[in-house]
Amino acid sequence: MASSIATRSGGDMSAGKLNKQVKIRAWQDMPAAAFGIEQTFDAGIDAWASIEPTKGSVYYGAKQTGNDVTHLIAMRISSSVREATVTPNHVIDDVTAGLRYRVKRSMDAKGNGRFLHVECELLGAIP
Repeated sequence: MASSIATRSGGDMSAGKLNKQVKIRAWQDMPAAAFGIEQTFDAGIDAWASIEPTKGSVYYGAKQTGNDVTHLIAMRISSSVREATVTPNHVIDDVTAGLRYRVKRSMDAKGNGRFLHVECELLGAIP
């Protein structure tokens, strides 16, 4: 029997819909020459995810609070993928599409330890 979670749009998502290969990476800004900043990332954690754009009301509500949430990413919780390890100090690289997302917030989808919902902001193409 496939596990499922409710998506923000109200539909159900099964583990079979985790169809994007992603890499969760810790992000750190380091001082660089000439007063610049260099972004550094760790090797990362590989995972499978579902990536959905947020719906209009969620997007505009987030804009009003200054918290630009553009996408919702769902992943199966594991020993390396959980609320404590996917924080705003991380980015998620969509290896499939070549896009990078900044993590805004993560939460256990239904409190049962099966799926993690991650609210993200699309940063653009992976450099």
